[in-house]
Amino acid sequence: MNNKFVKFTNKVSKAAHTIGAVLLCFIFLLIVLEVIMRPFGKSFLAVGEVTEYAIVWCIFLALPYVTAENRHIKVDLITRLLPVKTQKILCIITNIFCIVFAVLLFWKGTELVYGAYIYDSRTVMLGLPEYLLKAVLPLSMVFFILELIVDIIKIVDYFRVDKENKDTSDVCVETQYEEAKKEAFVE
Repeated sequence: MNNKFVKFTNKVSKAAHTIGAVLLCFIFLLIVLEVIMRPFGKSFLAVGEVTEYAIVWCIFLALPYVTAENRHIKVDLITRLLPVKTQKILCIITNIFCIVFAVLLFWKGTELVYGAYIYDSRTVMLGLPEYLLKAVLPLSMVFFILELIVDIIKIVDYFRVDKENKDTSDVCVETQYEEAKKEAFVE
């Protein structure tokens, strides 16, 4: 596995996640401040606009990191009963589908950003350029795709390594076949 590529991707994902976490704290503080100020007849008109864009940024910035940490919500009722090798093959197929979907989102997100730039769209309250605020979509898709590629590389490496030395903790499949069989709904 190319360690430089993996380390770079992980660093970028962690940095994006950290920015998203800071934005989430900012949203929280902004809303608390808004709630405190309202009884005194004071209000910040742009709170809704700022929080809307900040929430979108939080979600999209967290996506690559969540992928790297294998923390997406999964429905694995049936797949966890399959052998580990089959689970990993299905994970590769799923990652390929996710890459195709992310490429489509990147493409359409780029069109969205370009349209906002060409028409010089601005936010209603603050007058900020919308293309800067919407740029998180294609940008996050690039790093999401990179994390999916890293996951595929890890799975392919899993198949290349000796069976005695395999470490599956950071690969797509978390539940081993025998453990899943014990947890099955069969009595």
